[in-house]
Amino acid sequence: MTKQDKIKEAYGEYYDKVKNNIDDSGWCTMINKDNVFVSPTCLDLGMTREYYDNNIEGGYFSDSNTHKWRPKSLIGIENNNGWVKIESEDDNPKYDGNYFVIDNDSYKSISIQCYYGNGSWDCHLNITHYHPIALPKPPIY
Repeated sequence: MTKQDKIKEAYGEYYDKVKNNIDDSGWCTMINKDNVFVSPTCLDLGMTREYYDNNIEGGYFSDSNTHKWRPKSLIGIENNNGWVKIESEDDNPKYDGNYFVIDNDSYKSISIQCYYGNGSWDCHLNITHYHPIALPKPPIY
């Protein structure tokens, strides 16, 4: 699944009505011109207040005339929650170290730990994603 597929899935039935106002992080932007929002608001789409409160994040950004909103399920999409998707050799880590990895074929998205060093993985898996394991800083005293 691609980032765009996840955005479309998150908006569900509302996607076709707002797709021209959605940025690459899933935010739907509404511009306030003469005290009127020009792009579809949540109310224009027929969302109830309860649905909005439970499923939507939003607020004013950059200036008082711009309001952005998106489904809460897209929180973290900017960096894929820290996971790197491997689609080519260039996507492999740039440095040796320990990583959590996902092998969608064998382990059905179970995270396990692997070491990446000298240009290859130490585990023989079909790795589709990795996430660096940050080592803590040494104690000061």
